[in-house]
Amino acid sequence: MSAHTPGPWFVSGVRIKMDRQVFHGIARYDEAKKQDETIACVGYDTRTGLGMADARLIAAAPTLIEALQEARTQISILQSMRGIVDTGHGTLSIIDAALAKAGVKVEMEDAGQ
Repeated sequence: MSAHTPGPWFVSGVRIKMDRQVFHGIARYDEAKKQDETIACVGYDTRTGLGMADARLIAAAPTLIEALQEARTQISILQSMRGIVDTGHGTLSIIDAALAKAGVKVEMEDAGQ
């Protein structure tokens, strides 16, 4: 399990200005504090609009991690039922690499192996 801030995250809609640069805020709602909490800021170019897609991708990260973990579990079950062994170049390896890049460790018992 990674130690990231729990989701869901969202693009806050607030543009933060610092040192003549503009940033989109990535936030989550903190239920205990009853307010939004900033997770990250992503650069935004007001002339081109570049940065919004990056902000949306970052905001989706917790949901994407959950989806990959669930996909990994389901693929492992199907491969086990069919007697398929992952050779290190298949879908599970790709998922594991993506999860590792996010700092999420795949436990062997979770992996169905």
